[in-house]
Amino acid sequence: MRLVDGLMNGPWIRYANLRYALEEDPPRPERLAVAQALTEHHQGKVRSFNRAHEALGAGPEWATPTPDLLRFVAHMYRVPAGYLTGEDDNQIRDKALDRACGKKVIEGTPIPDSFFVDTVCQPMLETPGDEQRLAVVGRMRKLFRRSVWAYLARPVMGLMMTAGWIAITLPTPEDWFRWFCVAMFATMTLVFFRVDLRRVRRALELLRLPQGRFQSVVEGRLREEVGANLQDLMTRTTFPAAWFHDTLCHQRPLSATDLVQIGAPELGEARIAWAAVDRQLRQPRD
Repeated sequence: MRLVDGLMNGPWIRYANLRYALEEDPPRPERLAVAQALTEHHQGKVRSFNRAHEALGAGPEWATPTPDLLRFVAHMYRVPAGYLTGEDDNQIRDKALDRACGKKVIEGTPIPDSFFVDTVCQPMLETPGDEQRLAVVGRMRKLFRRSVWAYLARPVMGLMMTAGWIAITLPTPEDWFRWFCVAMFATMTLVFFRVDLRRVRRALELLRLPQGRFQSVVEGRLREEVGANLQDLMTRTTFPAAWFHDTLCHQRPLSATDLVQIGAPELGEARIAWAAVDRQLRQPRD
């Protein structure tokens, strides 16, 4: 990845240049979700969910990353927070770290340890009990079962509509344009049929996993969505900074209480939980 001068770009662009340079090993999926949430927009914006905005048909809006979000990312990747936020305006350090990252990417030269910092972040010292974790698992099992019926409904309806269209078109064999439309519709139906049945099969395979394995997969996917929606969760919920530290840095499982707050109406209710289901069915991970 070609590095750009930090003085000419915003802090999120610097982070885009750093996220591969600072990881010896590929980042964990939930950390990668944070990276994608910060860098997927060409103007360095992050997605911010707004219910009124979505109701008007425009979908998610794009917002500048908050300083708190960038500080937390700096903590996760062990870089000086000021390098991402720009608050300390340390141009000498920024240029030196840009140069060090460039050598890391291009030549494989390790980045000097003097650049790394361990930001103090007090852990919560609280982990959810088995009952709380089982409540999350039960809720996610219901969502996966509902997804099976949802993904079965579309191909069935498509096949019924295709059959009905063919029946209507049979009396007019000379109408080639109508037959062409039928053929195109049938082809699309078969494509969606295959895609939906693959997702149904993945959901059924996941539901058949032992309790512990299912719980591990679900919690990992939920943490990925927490990372992808970090901006909204930091600004629209009452989660303390230590909650994000334990959840994303220390792999803390999510509790039933966490799931309720993640599914608050201000965040689109079950949007994050459904996104975790969809992520698993699109790109299954054991």
